[in-house]
Formats: sequence, C-alpha cells, structure tokens
Amino acid sequence: VHEYKSRSYHVLSDIDKKTCMEAARLLEEALTSYRVGFHWVSHDKDRLYKVYLFGGQRGFMNYMAELGGMMGKPTERAAGVYSPLLKQLLIWNLPDRDAMMETVRHEGFHQYLDRFLSDAPIWFNEGMAVYHENGRKVRGKLRFGQVHPQYVRLLKQKGLVPLQEFLYLTPRTFYEGGLHSYAQAWALIHMLREGTAANRALFNELVEALQETSPIEAIATHIPEKKAEALDAELKAYVAGLPTH
Repeated sequence: VHEYKSRSYHVLSDIDKKTCMEAARLLEEALTSYRVGFHWVSHDKDRLYKVYLFGGQRGFMNYMAELGGMMGKPTERAAGVYSPLLKQLLIWNLPDRDAMMETVRHEGFHQYLDRFLSDAPIWFNEGMAVYHENGRKVRGKLRFGQVHPQYVRLLKQKGLVPLQEFLYLTPRTFYEGGLHSYAQAWALIHMLREGTAANRALFNELVEALQETSPIEAIATHIPEKKAEALDAELKAYVAGLPTH
C-alpha cells in the first residue's frame, strides 16, 4: 500500500505514490475552488479526507463487497463511490485518465458536501457533483459549470420531470431514473448557479435553509407549488438554449 498526505487529504493506493500525489493534488485544487465558491467548510487539519485509489476494478468491487453493503450496492459500471457512513472515497484506476479524474471530482464533491450538509436532497447532492466533475482551467483557475452536451441531448429527447415531483424524489427513485435523473439534477443546478440573479439568490436561500431545517421543509418553503411551476417553464427554456455538442 502506498500513501500520501496532503493538506486536506489522506490518499492510499495499491498503484504507486506518484498516483496518490496526483489524486491529492487534483482534489486539493478542487477543494480550494469549492471553498472560494461557497465558503462552506473550513480546513480541519485533524480530519483529513480519506481516499482509497484502487489499481483495478476487481479490487474496487471486492472491497465494496467485503463491506457487506455499507457502501451501497456496487454496479459493474461504477468508477467510484463515496460512503457518508464510512467517510471514505473509493476510486478505481480507469484506463481513461480524464474520465477517472472526473470521477474523482464528482465523488470528491460528495465527500466535501457531507461535512456541510449531511442530509442534502438527492437531486441537490448529485446535481452539484455533476456540476463540479468537469472543471477546466481558465486563466490558471479551476472553472466549474461546463455544459454536458450528452445530458442536454437526453433532456431534449425525453423531456423533464415536473419539479413538484422531481424535488421530492427519494434516493431509490432518483437512481432508478438513471442518467435522466442525473441530467435533470445537473440542469437544475446549472440554471440556479449560472442563470439569472433571481435564480442565484434562490440557490443561496435554499442552501441556508438546508442548514437549518429538513430538506422537505426547506424545499416547500422556498420552492412552493406555484414557484415550482414557474421554474418548470424556465428550466425547459433554459435547457432548450443549451448546446448539444
């Protein structure tokens, strides 16, 4: 086992120390951007984020199986997972390094958010993770919120679930929806983060409410039925204006 400790991460791997250092560097870079953008979680030198980086899919799947379901049921396509219960981020070494690093950012955001909102709505949790997974360097700084053309195409093809239903989906129902659920969660977060000033204000209000009350109460208060209906129309128009390639 190789390991590397950075300012905020403790990365362990059966690959080599260089890979541990590379993953830690990427995660630290993303974490800095999260803090600049949200100011949610302060640095805690006594609580390093734990990351396990596996050399192959078999070791990754075996480890999850040995945990007896505590990480959730793994899928054959799973490239990574974060367990709120064990506070562990697990990634396996995908042949496509860019895809692997997207997975690191995606699951890494779940790990980051868990210290701030341990009971975030599933659409918010996954939508924010997708929003942050494909960051790009712009003038030396990591910029999030890049468009996912494949999700845009999917939403234009299959349409949108009414928000009065979508906002209250359970994790099980959300994941049963597969990529369509991820696509709509990402599109909603993208609109709230990159859209109008009113949308950005709604995002901030919702985040504050989620810190103080239950997800159901926070959503019902800040996105009541009439507001949800208005957002439905706005989200449909927003998606229609996004590029498909």
